[in-house]
Amino acid sequence: TPTNEEKRGEVIQKALSAEDYFLIVGPPGTGNTSIFSKELIQRLYTQPDTDILVLAYTNRAVDELCEAICNAFGEGPEDCEKYIRIGSEYSCEKSFRHRLLQNISETSASRKALLETLQGTRIYVGTLASVIGKPELFEIKQFDVAIIDEASQILEPQIVGLLPYFQKFIMIGDHQQLSSITLQNPLKSKIDDVVLNKVGLYDCRESIFERLFRTAQQNNWTSAYDTLDYHGRMHEDIASLVNKDFYDDKLLIATSRQAEKLSFLESENATALEKIICNQRVAFFDVCNSLDENSFSDKINQAEAKIVVDLAVALWNVYQVNNKCFDAKTTLGIIAPYRNQIALIRHLLEETAIVELKDIMVDTVERYQGSQRDVIIVSFCFNRAYQMRYFSNMNREGTVDRKLNVALTRAREQLFLIGNKNLLAQNDLYRDMLNKISEI
Repeated sequence: TPTNEEKRGEVIQKALSAEDYFLIVGPPGTGNTSIFSKELIQRLYTQPDTDILVLAYTNRAVDELCEAICNAFGEGPEDCEKYIRIGSEYSCEKSFRHRLLQNISETSASRKALLETLQGTRIYVGTLASVIGKPELFEIKQFDVAIIDEASQILEPQIVGLLPYFQKFIMIGDHQQLSSITLQNPLKSKIDDVVLNKVGLYDCRESIFERLFRTAQQNNWTSAYDTLDYHGRMHEDIASLVNKDFYDDKLLIATSRQAEKLSFLESENATALEKIICNQRVAFFDVCNSLDENSFSDKINQAEAKIVVDLAVALWNVYQVNNKCFDAKTTLGIIAPYRNQIALIRHLLEETAIVELKDIMVDTVERYQGSQRDVIIVSFCFNRAYQMRYFSNMNREGTVDRKLNVALTRAREQLFLIGNKNLLAQNDLYRDMLNKISEI
């Protein structure tokens, strides 16, 4: 098995050597944006006649890409002038606003000076939506290579019209994680055209990344794709929940931290929850005997919300005993599927009167994609069997639940899951997950 550095170098070389396109599959924690975009830009920029367009689906990712560009040239955000950003000030981090196209236009001495700046700048970056909104850009610039981050979140109709403008494109994504949210039902998005089916196009809700990857795999076009093996986020106990079923046992840990044992010290009067936190990387809490038949909504579970908050308080206590910094933005995150459950959990956190717990991010799986925390608590909040059918986000083959995958892979150090075991066990993937947890 090649080392992390060797594998990264191998993937980058394959991407640069590809003729038409290259797909980089970046499983959770593989650092696909910060590492690979930076190194690809560095290498491409050494070719004097190569102009590069860098795209992503969200403004958050574009901010990270701007930072990666600055890092690639060893410059600070305020000093780097190697790129132009397409977008607006409202959706751009302050330190990158001086490179917005509109601001560069306003400070240019003349149209000629502006045109020279636009033609002389070799890197452009923006969201897909912002670039599509500037079609005149392609009259000024001819881009040799497009680097497209978050590619598995971009639906095919959204981007297929842009691809002919590039000599080559490199897509970075993970089709095993959540794609773009679509409102069309499967019947309306299904494609029955024989010609389109022959090229692997069956569903308008799929990303072009997924279709190209599936086609390349089926035809053994190994020069057109590769998967990053090393991840630096999850402890190996957490990674084991998804590694075999979702990633064919290919995920490898990149740091020694990910194999270490917990080193918390228990206080003499530690509660049951505090003892679990001190000794277990992963734990499941069953609430099958706590269904509230009088609840006005299936989207609330009082018992789960109480355990979530009790766990949060216990974690805070453990960190105090062990003199560890409890940072609301990095230490703990809470995931729940419904706004009602999220509101209830936030209310109960407020009642604890612990300042650090008030600022914890409590949100849906979709909002947590792309984020990570040291500890993640998940409240599944399934009160009826039908809810699992609507919550699942399966791939075409029915082998991967993308939403479950994202929920399980946000945690670095510890993962605590809360739900009704009887309901969860009705789903094969959830039942396998529960069996793995019992073996850890």
